[in-house]
Amino acid sequence: MNNSSDKKGRKIASYLIPGIITLLVMIFVLIVKGIWPFGSNRIDLFDNMQQVAPLYAHLWDAMHGDASVWFDWYTGLGTNVSMSISAFSMFSPFNLLLYFTDNIPLFVSIATVLKLASASLSVSVFLSYRFCDMKYIWNLLLSVSYGLMGYNLCQASNIMWLDGVIWLPVLMLGIWKLLSEHKT
Repeated sequence: MNNSSDKKGRKIASYLIPGIITLLVMIFVLIVKGIWPFGSNRIDLFDNMQQVAPLYAHLWDAMHGDASVWFDWYTGLGTNVSMSISAFSMFSPFNLLLYFTDNIPLFVSIATVLKLASASLSVSVFLSYRFCDMKYIWNLLLSVSYGLMGYNLCQASNIMWLDGVIWLPVLMLGIWKLLSEHKT
């Protein structure tokens, strides 16, 4: 029984290592570039700063009972926030971390780093199940590359799209399992 739990622990660790490497690389980049919280530069640029960050501020207010999730009286003569929240991926599980800080730039930096690390983790799980005979070094390299690919780094300034990058390998794994088990 002890041998089986040790084997399971090593398997879980093998999934986590690409995510941890991606996390460390991104923290290094934040430090070198002086991006919040390690400097005054911000990662939330363009649409993220003008559209998504204000929605995060509204979501923070809603989480703390100071605003409605459905309607916002502060924008123009009022606006339907429920549409914006669903359209801008405000239902992401990572947004629960927003409850613990009212510092939106800090939250965006933390969420971006965690989403990129989660993308590496999810593709590592997919690769290990789909390609069982793949050497671990290839899984590691491909997983870290997936987490740090150009698309992800470009979308780091608009983090709502990163949830799709996390869920794509999970979706592909589900489709592969359905096809391989002939359940279609």
